[in-house]
Amino acid sequence: MYKVTKSGILISIMVKQKFVNIPLILVAAISLGVVSLFSIVFTPKIAGAITVTNVTENGLIQNPSRPGLIRDGGMSALVGGKVMWVFNDTLFSPQSVDGKNYRGNTIGLADLGSPLSVTEPLDANNAPYRAIQNSTADDAYNDTQNSGSDRYDIWPYAIIPRSNQGDALVFYLRLKVNGYLDYDLLNTGVARVAANATTGTKITDPLFLAPSPLFNTAAFLHDDFVYLYNCKSTSEDQCSMARAPLANAVTSSAYRYWDGSSWVSNSSARSETLPGTTAGTSIGYSTRLKKFVMVHTKPLSKDIYIRTSDQPESGWSEAKKIYEAPAAIYATNYHPHLDTNDGLQLFVS
Repeated sequence: MYKVTKSGILISIMVKQKFVNIPLILVAAISLGVVSLFSIVFTPKIAGAITVTNVTENGLIQNPSRPGLIRDGGMSALVGGKVMWVFNDTLFSPQSVDGKNYRGNTIGLADLGSPLSVTEPLDANNAPYRAIQNSTADDAYNDTQNSGSDRYDIWPYAIIPRSNQGDALVFYLRLKVNGYLDYDLLNTGVARVAANATTGTKITDPLFLAPSPLFNTAAFLHDDFVYLYNCKSTSEDQCSMARAPLANAVTSSAYRYWDGSSWVSNSSARSETLPGTTAGTSIGYSTRLKKFVMVHTKPLSKDIYIRTSDQPESGWSEAKKIYEAPAAIYATNYHPHLDTNDGLQLFVS
């Protein structure tokens, strides 16, 4: 999404394997507000090499019943047969019934066959509802300050489906906004959102507490393990990884940390040599490629990069540039559940 417009982009990647499994990759993008859907075609020169050959715009992600919403973030998962989109700051006008022009987070639902068309409940003033509530104390502070630049809020950073329970875990960051690009990161937490719902209930807060690493850069599910990613805010490619069984993913003591050779219980022993940045890093597993896929951007960059690996904790390929946006972007996300064409088309935002 673009910093200035608080909107985002969703990209799809189509892969066609030939001969020695050299991929032909098509990348399409869907926006989260005012940026259009586009397609990018990648053609390999040699094994592992990918070049962009074509870009085509295709459309918008929006709520047809409420045009004009401006949304941040844009993580998604398939929950109960619906695409559940989780957004951060959501801006609107006129004010909501409770006198607000923004929500710190919202959720919309879409059919898998038409993921660009989002639906959600709206109040009498046609404004969306907050998905995950602030604490009473944080809301009291916000009401006193009455400023979007001086507030406590909750920004989701991942959604993990639990198919056996028919719901999803939304991992979120609680922070203090002090001004433009001035944030105090306080803690992470987890909320439960039922299938076909657009509001959630907190079940763990805090999960991780500052000044310890918050592991709020990215999260994904693979083989019944939840993996959390943490990148240093001032550096590139200095990231670490934690994981816990899905059944215990809401408990911080269940997490183990990659130390470069094994999973250990001591967070201080974690390795900080994995690629990525806090500007936007996302990881998922492609069942067709049988590889993990990482997409990321660099701070204040227009570029989106892709990497692959056989395992998430090591062995990542060199970054390949797949797209240059017209302005600086952040918050890239890979959406494996949107893979189409027999797994040959991957979606990234």
